[in-house]
Amino acid sequence: MKKTLVFLGILTCIFFFTRNGSGQAPEESAHTAGVGLSVMPGEMVVQNIVPGEPFDLGEKADIGLIVRNQSDKTRSYKIAVTQPSQLRLKNVKGYSVLPDPSWLQLEKDTIEVGPFSQGTVKMVIHVPDDPQYFNQKWAVALSVTSVPKANEKINLRVTPVYYIETVANSEILTPPAGRLGVSPGAINLGIITLGEHKDVAKIKIYNNDTKAHVYSISPFVPTQESGSRKIIVSPNYFWIYEKEWISAQVPKVKIGPKKSKEIAINLTIPDVPVYVKKLFEGLIFIEALDDETLSDFVRVKMNTRKKPKE
Repeated sequence: MKKTLVFLGILTCIFFFTRNGSGQAPEESAHTAGVGLSVMPGEMVVQNIVPGEPFDLGEKADIGLIVRNQSDKTRSYKIAVTQPSQLRLKNVKGYSVLPDPSWLQLEKDTIEVGPFSQGTVKMVIHVPDDPQYFNQKWAVALSVTSVPKANEKINLRVTPVYYIETVANSEILTPPAGRLGVSPGAINLGIITLGEHKDVAKIKIYNNDTKAHVYSISPFVPTQESGSRKIIVSPNYFWIYEKEWISAQVPKVKIGPKKSKEIAINLTIPDVPVYVKKLFEGLIFIEALDDETLSDFVRVKMNTRKKPKE
């Protein structure tokens, strides 16, 4: 179930999704020979995390890691925070690896669960108080592994992946962390009039690498594309119907090492009645043409109104 809440004046959004889209909190599960294990949430996105301010998922959103023992014996499970790649899981493009797994803090690393029962482990996200950690999008994985009983040769493991997006802030002068950075990480345009064409915002792309890169800058709507960029729309918003509604000043840009460039974002939404009073979201996707591991995106949000009569 989607949850939204106010946290120190900033709307923090937490939402679960399946591989097919937003919806009920999914489970990650494993089964063999009458022994079963599942965890919830199986996947989750947390938006608007503030660097320096711990976010207790249990206290603020009533969310914990639920471990379900689907067998007739009491069992113990080991829980570890790690990088998706360590579990041979692929990152969703646009998200980088959480720099330090300890930023997702678990109440405990082992839990014992009775037969056909479940236990809960508290989770806290605590990103350090450093300006470079604004405008970030990270992925982190958990490994939940059953401890085999005597004479058992099989242990089960499930690997939920969580996505963390920190607060977008264009006023931060420090370059965002990572080899590629974009500021702001999200843009809320407020009320937009249908039929207008104008420059609506600017983004700054940072090449924090030691060599130059050419980056493609393109509008993107995940539901219209294939591949590994399965980014999920924010709660209460709908993807824009056509990705061409949003465009960048240039389709690609070359940026030298330790340099940055500012790019204008344009917006044109057709004056069509069905588009009135909608909360729309689109993406500007940035990717290095010579290195597919370097990618980022900007969420562009808007609320539409019809064009006033002249």
